[in-house]
Amino acid sequence: MGTLDGVNGNPKRAAKADGIWLASAILSFLCCVVLVMSFGWHKDYQDAAPGAWVGNKVSNPGPLKETGYPFSFLVVGDIHSSPVGIRLLKKAIREERPSFMVILGDVVDDPDIRLHRYFLSTLTGDVKPSFPVFLVSGNHDINYTSRKKIPAEWEVTHEIFDALYGSRHYDFVFNNCLFVLCGFDDREPEGYLKFLRETLARKGQGRKHIFVFMHWPPDGIGIPDQFPIPGQEELFSLLEKYRVTTCFFGDYHGYLRTERKGTNLVVSGGGGGLPNKGQAEWGRFHHLLRITVEKDGFSEGMLIAADTRTDLRDVLKRKMFVHLFPRVEGKGWFLYLLFMCFLVWGVFSAVVFIRSLKKR
Repeated sequence: MGTLDGVNGNPKRAAKADGIWLASAILSFLCCVVLVMSFGWHKDYQDAAPGAWVGNKVSNPGPLKETGYPFSFLVVGDIHSSPVGIRLLKKAIREERPSFMVILGDVVDDPDIRLHRYFLSTLTGDVKPSFPVFLVSGNHDINYTSRKKIPAEWEVTHEIFDALYGSRHYDFVFNNCLFVLCGFDDREPEGYLKFLRETLARKGQGRKHIFVFMHWPPDGIGIPDQFPIPGQEELFSLLEKYRVTTCFFGDYHGYLRTERKGTNLVVSGGGGGLPNKGQAEWGRFHHLLRITVEKDGFSEGMLIAADTRTDLRDVLKRKMFVHLFPRVEGKGWFLYLLFMCFLVWGVFSAVVFIRSLKKR
């Protein structure tokens, strides 16, 4: 009997062809699934804006219901919109019942509006906080001194950050406690001191507790290779003068707690960013703080994120926000066209594969 030529006559070639058609069908249908997810993500990208309770807005403390003591709030820094940071926030939403949350800056990796849109979409769409979320501006959130090479159309300036989240200098009173968020402006390095000084003078008298939130920690409190922040000696004097209960800082991707002349100084920047170089092992963990306030004191609890795996869904979503959606802005129909192309090709590949099997 002679040897048969061609794919149909060669079992190895036929099996290889079948494998190619099967792989083509599977990949096409997977692309369809990803594109179906992208339809909702693209809408989020276009509509990305802080929810009613996200940001330092005049109306944001409105949902806060003063129920007296005790009450609690969450503090987390430097989440960098990482999968571990998002999981940490979700865990806090499930397990805690806080009155509000303060993020100590660096919600994104770079001062790029596309990354801020991704953060806002993930926070409001996936995390879904049921309480106000206030934000301190960090060095990765705003392109201070334009040191990062971000295309002008995507660059997040001071003004764009304020338009997204509200004022970088912000304060509110809750249950007779004063909360002060101090932003930073490289054009006026000690401007935060003026705001803090005036706010404490006007609203700090007679408060049960005062909490201050900043991004950059001062030097001399135990962080290696930390530079002094502008006007830090006056900062210490204000904290002491007005008997501030606790001043929280981010930036350093770890945890550190100390005390200076009656004021607790807490660094909590372990929300999801990579550990800093030379960081001590004891501080290398991702965490979020839960502060419970009593009438005559407060206690500090901690949620720790042990799961540091990469989330494929979040990776895909981030890449689409940065690389795909900006290119199809105003042309959402293109995503549907891609979906139809992959669907048709997937069906065609599956039909060819099935017919080939029946012939063998």
